Amino acid sequence: MRLRTFILFSLLTAAFTGLLFYYFQNKLVYGQKKSGQFPNTNLSITPPNLPKTPSICIIENIGQDKSPNLINSEKLTLEQADRLLLEGTQSTEAYKYDNALRSFETALKVYQKEKDFEKQAITLGRIGNVYYQTADYKKAINCHNKRKTIADIKIINKKEEVAALSSLGNAYYAMGNYSKARIYYSRSLKFAQDKNILMDQDNRKRAEAIALAGLGSVAHSIGNYTKAIKLHEDRLNIVDEALNNNQNLTEENQKEFIKLKASVLGSLGNAYHNQGNYTKAIEYYEAHLKTAINAKNKREEAIALGELGSASHSSWVRNNFIRKDDLEQAIKYYKDRLSIAEEIGDRRLVASTYGGLGNIYYSTGNLEKANLEKSHKDYNEVIKYTNNYLSTSTDIEDRPGMGNALNILGVTYFQISNILKNQEKTLKETGRITEAEQKFAEAQENLDKAIKSLKEAISVREYLRKRLTETEKILIFDTQQTAYLNLQQVYVSKGEYDLALEIAETGRAKAFVDVLAKQLNMNREISPNFKIQDIKRIAQEQQATLVIYSNILEKDSITNDSEKFYIWVVRPNQEKVSFEQVDLKSTKIWKESLSKIRQRLQNLGGNDRPVGILVGSIPRAYIRGTKKDISSGNEPYKKDIEELLAANYELLIKPNNQNILSIEDKKVIFIPQGSLFEIPFAALYDIKEKQYLIEKHTILTSPSVQVLDMLHKRQQKRELHNKPLQNKDWLILGLENAKPNKFCSQDVTLNKLPGAEQEAKDIAYVLFQGKAIEDKTETAVRKKMLQARMIHLATHGLLDNCKEDAEVPGAIALDASENDDGWLTASEISQMELQAELIVLSACDTALGKLTGDGVIGLSRSALAAGSSSAIVSLWKVEDYSTAFLMKEFYTQLKEQQSKLGKLDKAEALRQAMLKTKNYVDKNTKKKIYSEPYQWSAFTLVGEPTTQLEKR
Repeated sequence: MRLRTFILFSLLTAAFTGLLFYYFQNKLVYGQKKSGQFPNTNLSITPPNLPKTPSICIIENIGQDKSPNLINSEKLTLEQADRLLLEGTQSTEAYKYDNALRSFETALKVYQKEKDFEKQAITLGRIGNVYYQTADYKKAINCHNKRKTIADIKIINKKEEVAALSSLGNAYYAMGNYSKARIYYSRSLKFAQDKNILMDQDNRKRAEAIALAGLGSVAHSIGNYTKAIKLHEDRLNIVDEALNNNQNLTEENQKEFIKLKASVLGSLGNAYHNQGNYTKAIEYYEAHLKTAINAKNKREEAIALGELGSASHSSWVRNNFIRKDDLEQAIKYYKDRLSIAEEIGDRRLVASTYGGLGNIYYSTGNLEKANLEKSHKDYNEVIKYTNNYLSTSTDIEDRPGMGNALNILGVTYFQISNILKNQEKTLKETGRITEAEQKFAEAQENLDKAIKSLKEAISVREYLRKRLTETEKILIFDTQQTAYLNLQQVYVSKGEYDLALEIAETGRAKAFVDVLAKQLNMNREISPNFKIQDIKRIAQEQQATLVIYSNILEKDSITNDSEKFYIWVVRPNQEKVSFEQVDLKSTKIWKESLSKIRQRLQNLGGNDRPVGILVGSIPRAYIRGTKKDISSGNEPYKKDIEELLAANYELLIKPNNQNILSIEDKKVIFIPQGSLFEIPFAALYDIKEKQYLIEKHTILTSPSVQVLDMLHKRQQKRELHNKPLQNKDWLILGLENAKPNKFCSQDVTLNKLPGAEQEAKDIAYVLFQGKAIEDKTETAVRKKMLQARMIHLATHGLLDNCKEDAEVPGAIALDASENDDGWLTASEISQMELQAELIVLSACDTALGKLTGDGVIGLSRSALAAGSSSAIVSLWKVEDYSTAFLMKEFYTQLKEQQSKLGKLDKAEALRQAMLKTKNYVDKNTKKKIYSEPYQWSAFTLVGEPTTQLEKR
């Protein structure tokens, strides 16, 4: 199974992204990519001919540019500028980007001098195209924004403005920022469909089709293939309508619409391909090929052949590698595509075709592992084709292509190394020692090549992150994770677990670390890499045991057929780092338990502090239960919960029957990854000792070890001035009946929360015999948050009700006023400058958000990024009254700590509050009324656990 998923994932990633690039380059106006130098790394592959001409899109005062490479534009005429524009376009098509930039920028100066605004907009679009093609998306965006501004203000015909909007969509799409890409495509479509905007009919139809293509691609990339098909069908109708009325089309426009038709047929094929409907996909791909051939469009013909090659390969994989005709046909399609690409001199197509052939031979090499000689031969074919992919991508400065090629080379060298090790073993067993030693040396050589290639892949991908915003870094990293995961697996196979941990840590929460580093005035580009000694130092400083997880999904596994967890345990005062590997295929009890839970999930119902969506973590969704199940004493239900918690304990705390924690591990900081962020570690159950994990250890979590370190450093700066907490340092809010306006133009029904209001009153009384904040408008609360050191907000929470537009999901419900809408969003929180030691979001699902390679993007992360040292947030829809009880106990603990110890140990206070809530006996019924895990284990502490206060 893993072989199929890895092959399909690699194939579709390479093929689909390549096809999208060609669509955007040739149909969606002009796009962009990156120029400049590589970062100061050990990367041995340096692209030649990088554009060195300063960009007009970046440097405003262009008149001061004395570059000797630029022609003196003062003496040039408009006619000469037009010729330079044409030369620049031809240089771009020949991948001579430095020449193209010189021509475009000189022409642009002439157009600026002559105040020819339309040609300025066109030229800025062409410059943007260069940066798009060299992966410099930020510069591309600058160019197209300037192009859009000029077109908006100075040009009556809106053709260029609409084109700029789609080009901006392309750049954001290429970075993986689908929400922002969707916004620009939607705006472009709206302009194109607005009859009041001046555009000729042909350009209007073309712009409409282009915008629909972008929206279809976004839908495709987020997995909504049904919507993608609908958008592409709408686009096909527009193109067909234009072609059917071809008496009004110029010859040039007719060619353009035929290109659009060919590409839309390919897009429809891609959507059906990803749905698994290969028959329909091939039908569209063949129509794409036929249309391209009839139009004598060689580039589209080559693209269609690649689509058919990908579909044939997928069909072979899906049919258990039985139908050899599919495999042979796939290879033939790719080789035919290669011939055409070389004939027309399209090196980007050449490069991606080499990548497709490399992927095919990688899959045959994996399939033939029982036949070492045949497998080795196929892997050598991978090396041959992928080296060509790499060298061609390097020549044309296609950094994403370079990163993909290096990654494929890395895993292939790794597989060859394994083959050679097996051959060495066989030779040893037969007494052929000299030959065995030779095989061992060859195996080590290939393993070294694997590590070198994967490190270089990471360096290329690190370069692509430069100058991006935090959100853009998060999104683009989701497309770059594989190299980090592959290198971890290679190091683990070598038994170099510490190096694997360094890579695991380097590859997580990268954008968040950049944000915190900037706050600490740390230069991340010259800072040393995070090493194993740094991780040990942090465990020592925290006096806590670090438990770090890395989740290798089945599709990412290069060592066997299974999803797996790597687990590292780093203890203070201990040099050795413990390591465990958990193969999920072998965890039968866990999988059976999970299967049983799935069957019961449909019976789960509502809770008191609701959010907008029900998210899908099975342990979290099931543990929270329903009041009906709990109150009725549903023993089978309780038994299932216990079994699930025990199964997760066995998986995460006692893997391979080895307990990773001991009684000496008083404080434990979990560093989860992926869906493990949704695990309630406090509630994991040791069925043998009849204890929950929180009964044994103080627990908190962090997105990464580096984040923990930087939060600690940031807090240390504050502690020089921290006085004991006073009444004015607290912001305590509880809303029984929040009254915000609409959220993202949607009506939201909010039930009353009497427990939340009482919660705030009780906490205020416990702390300083005072009152909670009375002005509960967003404006008042925001103002107070900036001054407070301890913030407690008990109200409704919303998660991602504006999913399509919000970069950071989540919002807290407050009262609206004339100056605000009453919704304090995660994005708004992230822009604040908080000085808080702690923010408690006592609402539902506040620990959740978008699960990304950078961690959970939501309210908790926003609070920490804004300046709070730590946050207490919830993993599910919390029960109102048990939450109020727990929070009162939590603050009682904090008050006692300040009085007795002169510090705030937030993690220990939360632990004691959970235990007291779990064990609370009602005076009237004489029964424990909050003893179920959903009532006491929802909250988790994220960030810095302790605040040291100055003595009174």
